[in-house]
Amino acid sequence: MRGSNCLFNSAAALRRVFISPVATEFTGKLALQRVFLPSPASAQQRCSFTTRRPFGPRGGRDQPEPAKNDGKLPRDGDITSRYILLRDEETGKLSEPQQPWDVLGRLNPEEQSLVMVMDPEKLRTRDAATPEYPICRIVDVKAERAAQQLKEKDEMHRLSVRTKELELNWAIAPNDLERSLKQLRNFLEKGYFVQVSLLRKFKRGKRVATEDEVKALLQRVDEAIKEISGVRETKKREGVMGKQLKLSLQGTKQEPKLAQEE
Repeated sequence: MRGSNCLFNSAAALRRVFISPVATEFTGKLALQRVFLPSPASAQQRCSFTTRRPFGPRGGRDQPEPAKNDGKLPRDGDITSRYILLRDEETGKLSEPQQPWDVLGRLNPEEQSLVMVMDPEKLRTRDAATPEYPICRIVDVKAERAAQQLKEKDEMHRLSVRTKELELNWAIAPNDLERSLKQLRNFLEKGYFVQVSLLRKFKRGKRVATEDEVKALLQRVDEAIKEISGVRETKKREGVMGKQLKLSLQGTKQEPKLAQEE
C-alpha cells in the first residue's frame, strides 16, 4: 500500500522558513488593518455630515459666491426699498414717498430707467435734513448709453495716444519760450495728449515774474494752441495764475501740408 505524502515534509518546511515570512509580512499587516481599523470609505461617509470642508470653503458649487460690491447704487428691479423719493430733473424737487414698482410700471423700459442717486443707509453721517427714503431719478436710456460710449471712446483714445508733459516758468527767457512753444505745437500736431504746467520755481536768485509778464506768457501759450486746429482742453484749468497753472490739451494729428504750386 502506497503511503500518503506527509504534510510536514522538508520542502514545505523550507518554504515556511524562507518565503512565507517575506510574502506575508505586508499582507499580514493589511489583514490586521482590515480587521482592527475602519475602512477609509466608511470613515468618510460617517464624517461627511460634520466635516464636509475641513480646510474652509473653496468656491465650489455648493458655496454661493459673495456678491460683488462695485460701489454702484441699484437701479430698476434691483431697488428693494419699500418707498423712494423721485427727484424732478427740471426743478430738483422731491416727490412724496412712492413705491418703486409703481414708478417702474409707468416707465417705458426701452427708453427710461429708474436710478437711485442717494441711499441714506449708506451715508456715514446723517442729520435731521437727511431724507428718510432713497432718492431716485428717471434717466433717458439712449442718452445715458451714448454718453457712456463717448466717455469710453475718449478714455481709449487717451490711453492709445502718447502723453507729453511740458513745464514753463512764468519768468522764462524769450529764447527758451520760443523753443518751448515750438515743442508744444509739435506735440499737438502729432495728436499727443499734452499737460502744460506754468509754474514759479522757488530758487535762490531766480527772478519772479511780474503780473504783466504772467498775463503775456499765458496769452502766448493760448495763441500757440489756437494755431493748431482741432485742439481742445479736456478739462478745466487747474491752479492760480502766477503760481501754478495746469492745462490739459488733446492735440489732433495734422495732415502734411502740400507744397503750393507756382
